[in-house]
Amino acid sequence: MKKLGIGLIILVIIIVIFVLAINQKNTSVEKQEINVALGSEPNSLDLAISLTIDVRSYLSNIFEGLVNINDKGEVKEGVAKKWESNDENTEYTFYLREDAKWSDGTQVTANDFKYAWLRVLKPETASGWASYLYYIKGAEKYNTGEGNPEDVGIDVIDDYTLKVTMESPCSFFTSMTALQPYYPVKENIINEFGEKWTQNANTYVSNGPFKLESWNHDSKITLIKNNNYWDTNKIKLSKINFILFSDSSAILNSYESGDLNYVGNMLTSEEMQQVAELKTSNFVYTKFLAMNLNSNVFKDINVRKAISLALNRQEIANIMGVQMQPLTGLIPYGFHNVDENKDYTEDSNSTKYLQETSNIEEAKRLLEEAGYKDGQGLDKIIYLTNTTSSNIALAEIVKSQLSKIGLDIEIQALESKVFNTYRKEKKFDIVAASWAAEYPDITSYLYGFKSTDLNNYASFNNTEFDELYNKILSEKNSSQRLKLTHEAEDLVMNSYCVAPLYSEKTSFIANDNLKGYYYDITGSLNFSRAYFD
Repeated sequence: MKKLGIGLIILVIIIVIFVLAINQKNTSVEKQEINVALGSEPNSLDLAISLTIDVRSYLSNIFEGLVNINDKGEVKEGVAKKWESNDENTEYTFYLREDAKWSDGTQVTANDFKYAWLRVLKPETASGWASYLYYIKGAEKYNTGEGNPEDVGIDVIDDYTLKVTMESPCSFFTSMTALQPYYPVKENIINEFGEKWTQNANTYVSNGPFKLESWNHDSKITLIKNNNYWDTNKIKLSKINFILFSDSSAILNSYESGDLNYVGNMLTSEEMQQVAELKTSNFVYTKFLAMNLNSNVFKDINVRKAISLALNRQEIANIMGVQMQPLTGLIPYGFHNVDENKDYTEDSNSTKYLQETSNIEEAKRLLEEAGYKDGQGLDKIIYLTNTTSSNIALAEIVKSQLSKIGLDIEIQALESKVFNTYRKEKKFDIVAASWAAEYPDITSYLYGFKSTDLNNYASFNNTEFDELYNKILSEKNSSQRLKLTHEAEDLVMNSYCVAPLYSEKTSFIANDNLKGYYYDITGSLNFSRAYFD
C-alpha cells in the first residue's frame, strides 16, 4: 500500500507538471506573445547608427519604409501606396498613404522621410549607412562635406508625395527604400531629445507594426503591437520579447525549457543538431576574413595571400555546420546570368580564385618570400570577434589552421557594443565579417569595398574599383554589367584583402506552432504576420 501510495504521488506530480507545461504553452498561444533570442545588447537602436543584422531585425519590426520586401523577395506597399519612375530610372515619385501614422497617432509625411535621409547623410552623424543613399543626386557630396543638403535630390511635393532624383540611372532604387537607412524618423523628437531619443518608449516614436514598450539593458527589449499602424488589423502578435544574451549553451537550455520560442543563427553546429525543430531560411550570407590593409602585419601582399592559401575552407564549413558551403570568391552562388543561362559564379567570365582545401606548402613559401620564414619576425596578429559562441568557434578554427604556417594569432573577443566600435575604428588586424545581399542586386556584394564606405573593414582603397562600381550602377546591358562586376571582383580578390570562408543558408530553431515569420532579402527577421497556431 505504501508503495502504491508513493507511486500515485509520483504519477500525480508528473500529471501536474505536464498540465502546467500545457497551460504555459496555451497561455503563450492565447496571448500571442513570443520570446526571441537574436544576440546580446545592441550598441544602439538609432536607425542611423546601428549596423548589425540582429539589430536590423528589431528595427524592421519597429519601423517601416516606403516599401516592404516580402518572403519571396518581391517589393510590396509600405508607407507608399504606389510609386513610379521615368524611363531612364533617374527620377522616382512615391505617393504616401494618408492612413500611415506614427505610434503617437500623428501623421507620417513625406518630410519625415526627407529629414531622416538627410540625417543619415549629415557628416556629423557619421552614419555607416550613408553610402546606401549615394544613389541619390548630391548625396555623396553632402555626406563627404563637398555639398549642401539643399542640393540633395529629395523633394517634398506635398505631405503625401516624395520625388527622388538619382545621381545616375538606378533600376533597383525602389527596393532600396525598404532598408533601414531609408526609414522615417520624427524631426521634433530628435530635436528635443537628441541622442537619448531611443532610450525609452515615450520618446522612441516609430511607424512600424510594433513599438517599443521597454528596453532593460543587457536583459530584454520588449515590443508590443502598434495599434496606430496602418495595417494593424493583420498583426496577430501582441508582444515580442527579445532576450539579450550570447552564450549558446544558455540559449539552448532556455529554448529546451520552453522559455524561448525562436533562436536565430547563434548556436554551434553541434548544438543545432540537438534540436528537432531546426529550420533553414532562404536567406544566404557569406563569411570572410577582412585583413586590415593599414596594419603593419599586412603591408606585404604575400602575407595576405599566404593566409588565404593556408585556410582549409572545406574543413571550416564541415565544422561550422551542415548548411555551410566552402566559398572561394567574393560573390556566392545565386545571381543568374540571363544571357548565358548560368549562375554568375559559373558564367564565361567567372574565376575560381581559391581552392576549397589548403595549400600549406605554397603558403609557407610566400611567407618566406616576404621575409617571415615559418612566421618568424612577424608581429602577433590580432583577430577581432564578438562573443557569440559560433564566432568564437570560428576564430579558434582559423587560429589552429594558421598555426600550421607559423602564424601567432591572438583572439580578442568583445561584447557586441565594444566589438562594433573597435571594428569601426579598425582596431584589429583580422576581423571575421558576415555579408549578404541586402537588396536584390549583385552590387550588394560590392559596395562594402568602395574607398568611402564605412563598411569597408579591410580599408581597401582602389580608384579603379570605385570607377568600375559606378559604371556597374549605370550600365543597362545585363551582359556587360556582369562582365564589369567580374572585373570589380577581380580587383578585390587579387588584392587578397579578404579571405572568403563559406556561404550559408541561415539556420535557426523555432517552435513548430509559430507561423508566418520570415527572413527578407536584407537578412531582417520579419514578425509582422507571425502568429501561434
